[in-house]
Amino acid sequence: MTASPASARTLAAREALEEALVRLRIGKPTNPKLAELAVRGKLKVTVTTVAAEAGVSRTLVGVENCRFPDIRRRILEGDDGKEQRPVKGVSAVVRQLRADNAELRRQVQVLRSQQAITLARMLEAERIAQLARDDLARTRKGPEGDPKTGLVFPMPVRARPPYGRTRKKT
Repeated sequence: MTASPASARTLAAREALEEALVRLRIGKPTNPKLAELAVRGKLKVTVTTVAAEAGVSRTLVGVENCRFPDIRRRILEGDDGKEQRPVKGVSAVVRQLRADNAELRRQVQVLRSQQAITLARMLEAERIAQLARDDLARTRKGPEGDPKTGLVFPMPVRARPPYGRTRKKT
């Protein structure tokens, strides 16, 4: 008995998908566009790339209840055996990026206000330090502005020898 043309095409598609999956996993695709991605190191094993490499329609492995669910499962498991997360819609990605952007803008606003407070404190500290320097300079110069009549620092007084001791005469 000979196989029907439809079953022959199905077997050929299965073989093409399995071979394409192997070629993509080892990084040796025959599709020119995928080969270029492999050279640049940006080739990923996805349902679309496997179908393109096999030269078959993506719908054979691209949907949940497809014709080859075992091949689809192997593609989605990837090299490490972990399930890849499903691709989000563009609107969901844009919505998430906008939320992230809003959060980052809020953080920038908080950091700018903290920076302004720190700058104000620094300027106030510089103003107080300048006042202290001016006051010290005024004190050192004295009332008439003469540096010789400025601050008087007490000098230590030499202590007298204790009672009962006398100096030796030499």
